[in-house]
Amino acid sequence: MMARDREAGLTLVEMLVALVLFTLVGIASFTTLDAIIRTRDRTEGRLEAIARYDRALRLFSRDVMQSAPEDIALRDDGLVLSGSGGRILTWSGGTGVVLRQVQSPGTGPGMRQSLLEDIAGLQLRVMDDTLTWFDSWPPADTEADARAVEMTIDLGDGRGSLVRLAETARPVPPPQTFELTAPQPAGAASPDATAPTDGGN
Repeated sequence: MMARDREAGLTLVEMLVALVLFTLVGIASFTTLDAIIRTRDRTEGRLEAIARYDRALRLFSRDVMQSAPEDIALRDDGLVLSGSGGRILTWSGGTGVVLRQVQSPGTGPGMRQSLLEDIAGLQLRVMDDTLTWFDSWPPADTEADARAVEMTIDLGDGRGSLVRLAETARPVPPPQTFELTAPQPAGAASPDATAPTDGGN
């Protein structure tokens, strides 16, 4: 049997082996790239969801903190915040969404924002000055003020819940004034003291 010439080309078996190796490398590279893209997409989706959650919670806190205790009402259709100039803010839960509606006098239904979607539920409750919780406000049997409002968003699908407690606007107490007097040196006469008389002389 004659030895194979060293300068001869690749055999068919060697070409097939090289082709298989090249294919395996290509598949591995494609799989790695696909995993990277999927991970990036999931990360971006989660970051966008976190940004939406943060925006909704910040808006809720701002709306409640700018509302006086007497301007808060919690009904079956949602939380109603009466602002200055007759503006009304409403927070409510629709079919799997969190809605925020702004209505100004003479503007009709007002602007409605869908802040969060694909949620399982929304719960609102009010806490009064005695730290008692109420599912509707104002109650008929108390004269306490609304101290805070809590919003709980059930995200569903095992994603947990978001809870935000926002305190209502509290009246600022008037500033206290103090009268400062300079200390009197020892033996000095008080400015309110009367001068002694000489008995008429």
